[in-house]
Amino acid sequence: MPYYLCDNFGKCNLADTGEPIELPPGAEPICPDPTCREPLSPAGDSNRDPIFLASMGPSERGGRRLFYSIALVVLLVGGLVAGLAYLLYSPAGPEALTLEVAPQVIASVGESVRVPVTVKPATAGDVTLTLEGKLPPGMVLDEPGRCVDGTVQGPGSFPVVFRATSPRFGPASARTTLVVKERRGVPPSLTLWAAPRVLGRVGESLEVPVGIGPAGMEGVTLSVQGDLPAGVRLDASGNRLYGTPESAGSSDVVLTASAPGYAGASAPMNFIILEAKATPAPAGLTLKPPPPVAPAPVVPAPIPAVRPEGTPGPAVRTEVIPNAVKPSPTPASVVENAAGDLLAAPNLGDQAAPALRNALRNCDRVTLSFRFGHREFDALDQSSIQNLNRLVAFLGRPGMSKRHLVVVGCTDGTGTRMENNFYARSRAESFAAYLQEAGVKNPIDELLASSGNYLILGRDSSAREPQSDRRVDVYLKR
Repeated sequence: MPYYLCDNFGKCNLADTGEPIELPPGAEPICPDPTCREPLSPAGDSNRDPIFLASMGPSERGGRRLFYSIALVVLLVGGLVAGLAYLLYSPAGPEALTLEVAPQVIASVGESVRVPVTVKPATAGDVTLTLEGKLPPGMVLDEPGRCVDGTVQGPGSFPVVFRATSPRFGPASARTTLVVKERRGVPPSLTLWAAPRVLGRVGESLEVPVGIGPAGMEGVTLSVQGDLPAGVRLDASGNRLYGTPESAGSSDVVLTASAPGYAGASAPMNFIILEAKATPAPAGLTLKPPPPVAPAPVVPAPIPAVRPEGTPGPAVRTEVIPNAVKPSPTPASVVENAAGDLLAAPNLGDQAAPALRNALRNCDRVTLSFRFGHREFDALDQSSIQNLNRLVAFLGRPGMSKRHLVVVGCTDGTGTRMENNFYARSRAESFAAYLQEAGVKNPIDELLASSGNYLILGRDSSAREPQSDRRVDVYLKR
């Protein structure tokens, strides 16, 4: 026979006991409990499942509810186990980088500082290192070297954050603070290089480079005390003095440099600007001879002494010149050609350079002696001053003032090549400046430098004295 179960729990005793209810075939499936009378649910057939009916007795009260509870617990436990297994056995993410840097770095203005940044693992070669925040002035991030370094130039507190990224590793970051204090004691000094004397000419461009140390300095301020020649100005960003002089004269200035955390530096400079090059006089024009020149020499303002070869200091510019010549305390011996004609053909020796031979090819030599002391380029002896006055008067004669001049400065050849060139060139420039101040109008076409033995003098060459080669030779073009 078919059997049923009542589902009216809590209101029907048959439902609460879980007893199967057997009904004759064809009977309506209604609970026989008079307090219930609810429809029944099919549960099986006693002919096919006698064991089940025997097991479903009153002793298993609430068995169905227990079954559902157990099933729910099993599902919950299974879900927890599955989730835990996923967490334990799922593939792991990429390994993260590690950054190591000192949490605080303390330095003083003017110090050279290097802050290393260590990236781990060491095999992470493809790391990009960046920085957030402001570094102290003078310091920069060296990404390939994985550090920040430089010479700090300003005080303050500078918090920064380093960040590292890699395609094969997780990112990392690290913080540090750089504390820069004012420097105690004597600050380091700047170094300033500039030519002590500079020669220029009206209408010709001029440029004087300026060197500043230590190299790589930031925040350096350049300034000039005094009046530069008209047309010349300071280019502080380009570390130079440049321009085109507009008027002749002499200017003394002091170039100064300053920077935070450093003691300033200065360099005195003297500019001598010559008149513009003279142009040849027009044909048929008669020039008025200059007035007679008194034998007393013109004494210029004192200038700094020239550095002798071998002493420390900045290199001397070979174009630096000049002052008008002044008498030397030691007189010379003889005044050549005190009377008679002052012109003669040059007798060049084997030592004369081809360029010098070419320049003097069509010239007459003035046979007056203009000699200088050892390592001097602006001091003639007394007899040479007299010869200069004779030359000025000679060039003032009719017909002579139209002749173009070539001035050759000479040395005795005992110094280095650079030193000899400097003194020879400087003597020629000084002599040319004197002629201009004395009122000589002859155009000076060339200023040359040479060793004194280029010319065969009117005496035995084997008896040649070194002082005879420390001179200036004057030539007139034909």
